[in-house]
Amino acid sequence: MNFARAHDLIAYLFAALGLVAISLGGAFGPFFIALLAALFLGSAVLSRETMSARSYGKGLTIGLIAIMLAQGVRALMGEPFFLMALELAAILQISRLAHRRHAADYKQIAGLSLLHLIAATVLYRDLSYAALFMGYVIVTPWMLGLTSIREALERHHGDPELESGEFDPRLEAILQRPGWVKPGFFLGTAALSLSLVAFTVAFFLAFPRVDGGFLGIRGGAGTHTTGFSDNLVLGGFGTIRDDRRVVVRLVPSSPIEDPEALLPIVLRGTSFDRYEGGRWSRTETRARTSSLQQRPIALARPPYHEEEIRFTVLSELTDESVLLIPENTLRLERSANGPGTAVNLVELRRGVDLRTNDRAETVRRYDAILGPVEESRMLQSRELDERYLQLPPSLDRLQALAKEITRGQHDPRAMAEAIYDHLVGGAYTYTLELSMADGMDPIEDFLFERRAGHCEYFSTAMTLMLRAVGVPARNVTGFVGGRWNEYGDYLAVQNGDAHSWVEVYLDGAFERFDPTPPARDAFGIEEDLLAKLQAFIDSLRMLWDEKVVGYDLSDQKAIFLALRDFFGGSSSAARSIEEPKSELSAPIKLGDRMRLVGIVTLVAAIVALVLIARSRRREREPEEVRLFRALEEAAAAKGHPRDESMTPREWAEKEGAPTALREGVEAYVALRYAGSEEREREMERLRGALEALRSGSAN
Repeated sequence: MNFARAHDLIAYLFAALGLVAISLGGAFGPFFIALLAALFLGSAVLSRETMSARSYGKGLTIGLIAIMLAQGVRALMGEPFFLMALELAAILQISRLAHRRHAADYKQIAGLSLLHLIAATVLYRDLSYAALFMGYVIVTPWMLGLTSIREALERHHGDPELESGEFDPRLEAILQRPGWVKPGFFLGTAALSLSLVAFTVAFFLAFPRVDGGFLGIRGGAGTHTTGFSDNLVLGGFGTIRDDRRVVVRLVPSSPIEDPEALLPIVLRGTSFDRYEGGRWSRTETRARTSSLQQRPIALARPPYHEEEIRFTVLSELTDESVLLIPENTLRLERSANGPGTAVNLVELRRGVDLRTNDRAETVRRYDAILGPVEESRMLQSRELDERYLQLPPSLDRLQALAKEITRGQHDPRAMAEAIYDHLVGGAYTYTLELSMADGMDPIEDFLFERRAGHCEYFSTAMTLMLRAVGVPARNVTGFVGGRWNEYGDYLAVQNGDAHSWVEVYLDGAFERFDPTPPARDAFGIEEDLLAKLQAFIDSLRMLWDEKVVGYDLSDQKAIFLALRDFFGGSSSAARSIEEPKSELSAPIKLGDRMRLVGIVTLVAAIVALVLIARSRRREREPEEVRLFRALEEAAAAKGHPRDESMTPREWAEKEGAPTALREGVEAYVALRYAGSEEREREMERLRGALEALRSGSAN
């Protein structure tokens, strides 16, 4: 197969993939598709001589400007905006196919086709898109390789005496030589492309995603957040206390006047009821499953006439099914839009354990509505049973200590406060450097031997001592802390904010007690320059996830509805009654005055662009080229027009050509192609020939 035919075949295949991509979903009507197909096939039979003609190029440019103007007017008059843009994108590709003369034109065909693929990526998500994408994987190397070869051939074998865009018979003869492209080229590059895709997919599946890295700027070695599965071994939280990785973000739906008042944020995760040998576990209970898509889940009863705050919770703890609940949460709702996967099905088990089986790859998203709580349905007395009084039989010393601390006390609240004061009163210190005790329960080792530990030890000790004196209690894990990200305006909770506390059953409900000494804060993450840098980078990651990764059709719809309102469309009240089903069929409604202004502005913009393009073209042209064009016009006026298929010298040597025309052409060739060292003399010679031709003094 000769090169010209092979390149055209691949170019048309590449363009067809793009045109089919933007035609998915039934956006184009049958008439437009038929017209597009006819123009597509018609452009393929055009000869190089026809496409190189100057009159053809001018006519094509004028036609394109007219079509752009018509599409703009149609959009302003109420036609669907997306449809007008898609039709124009298809017509632009047809115009490039009908004007494919040089390697630069083939590059534009490839660029437009890739833009069509991007448009299809945004608009369509079915299996037909996947098939088109695989077509791009195979055809792209063919298109880019052949276009690069054509560019090299034009550079080394093109006729330098020809004007830009003129038909080059010598180059065309080279491109038409048979045997340039063989089947092995197509088969080899296709096999290489598919192999690279297969290797990339296999590599991605074989190696899991690594969190943190440079963008995470992680301090410490923690890579996993413990305490949210069905089991918890004492010591897990201490290994992540200095981990800077942001694992949860709470994004407010409206500006927060005093964000520092929200700190420290408390995120409740999992409660545990059974303790044995240094390990907490959960008793399996029946779950009540609810769908956030059908209705919100009420967790508390608010007082009347109180303002609520809505936060979108973005959790990266997707390996765990737990849903983290901020303190004073009134209800959970399905999140409308944003990065990550929206939670739908929620399981609520006794112990206020909220989990979901919805799968999420990177981020799990749901809305929490916070406000003053009058009565918490989460912590009501109906769920109280003997589980919260369970004690292993081996903790005799702990039971004796609990009874000694609460001696003389009979009120459960007074007992809880006495045990709390004992743990935070200074007899025990906070530390992260612990080792397992040999032959002794870790909690008795903490209370009587080591007398130092971190949050899990303090909360476990208080829970078990309360149970020893008959007060129901449970151990709870979650996060306490957080930082307000001033760059992104959201609350960021880091892995190092993981914490453990106690919920004590008092006066018919559970109340939170945190027996860990305040010294815990001294072992946390320092608010240094590195922390500020991490906050800035995390805000960039958040912006990327929200505006790029999470950008969807609802965001597109919001943008175009805002534009429609700005240009005098329907009011928000009217819009709420009847919304268009798709922006592909939604017209932009304008008032008569705004429509007239839009049409005038569009026409003025197109005229200005044409004038600017002409002026820049003239500025880029060397002076000798402008003089030669003037020479052509003067010779045509005298009855000696230049045929577009002629070279300048063939034109000057034509029978009957004036002497001044020959002199001017020789001077132009010397300036343009021969690299004349006597530029000024040749320029004067060219100007003199032009003047003689205009004045009629030429022979």
